[in-house]
Parts: sequence; structure tokens; C-alpha cells
Amino acid sequence: MTPEGPQLAPGAAMSVRTRPATEDDVADLTRMHLAAMAETLDSKGGPNLVATVGRGPQDRTRSSFREELREPTSEVIVASLAPGEETTGESSRSAEVVLGYGVLRYPGPEAVGDEAPVAVIRELWVDPRARRIGMGTALLERACDAALEHGCGGVDSLALPGDRATKNFFENHSMVARAIVVHRGLLPADDRSGD
Repeated sequence: MTPEGPQLAPGAAMSVRTRPATEDDVADLTRMHLAAMAETLDSKGGPNLVATVGRGPQDRTRSSFREELREPTSEVIVASLAPGEETTGESSRSAEVVLGYGVLRYPGPEAVGDEAPVAVIRELWVDPRARRIGMGTALLERACDAALEHGCGGVDSLALPGDRATKNFFENHSMVARAIVVHRGLLPADDRSGD
């Protein structure tokens, strides 16, 4: 393992796998979350988003992921590369390399109304070394399946302004903009516009 994450075996036949995260994944989740937040800080609007969803120092992140794993209205999913054919579910983890994760939130039992509830994909990130091989798609599909299993009629997520790659990814998977959220900081310390 390097500071950037696990090493990928060159030339090995690998496939994308997804599964629910476990306590054993907390170190990988922490590493990926911190990388995602660092990447986000460089994007327009990123500092404001990180201030909103960022979890703080590494110890707090590990604690937050442990709490998230126990939360009944939350699902944490990991994606990995592993030898063999593409599968989902529990498989041999000894040779897998976890390179992506997603955090899905369901409405709580207090959600009421005539329309089916909507789940929110709060985080979805793939290591740059594993992009464009279907890992993000596998995470998104797993999240959508989980949302359906929890009685949700749709999923929402967000893309930062100017983040064309994320916007294209979502649009390529039939996710379209329903609203544009705008922000204006009113206090000097709240100027996190990302411009």
C-alpha cells in the first residue's frame, strides 16, 4: 500500500465488484473520503461543499464511517477490483483492491406523502486510477438497487458547478437536473463560493 492507496497488479485480469461496506473497510473509506475531499477543494464550489459535508480530521472520519455503517437510513457501498469475472456481493476479499465508495441516505420512517420517497447519494467517488472502467456505474447501479429495495422511487445527487465530468456521468445514467442550488455567504468567514 502506498500513501495514495493500494497498488494495482499490472497485467492481471481484474473485474469490478460492489458490496456493502463493513467495519473492515473503514481505513479504505477514510483514505478515499479524504482524497475525494481534497479533489473537491480544487473544484468551483468545492470549498463550500467540503465545509458542508466534510467530516474533518482522519480520526473523526473513521468514527463517522463507523456510525454511518450502523445507521439504518444509510447504506455505504464499496467497489473493488478483484481477480476473475465481474460479480456483485460477498466474494473473496483477500485479493480485492477497494478503489471506490458511495454513501446513500434513505428518508427516515417519518417521511410521509403521496409520492415515493427519494434517496440521496451523498457521496460517490472512484480513485482516478480506476475511472472509465465501469466502477462508478457499478456503484451507482448498486445504490439505485438499494434505494428500490427500501421503497424509494428515485435517487438524487449533486454535481459541482463546472464539474462537467460528474454532470456527464450522471446524465449518461439518466439522472437530470431538478433544481440548481445557489449560495451567497453573508459573513466574511462564510465566503466559500469557490471562485
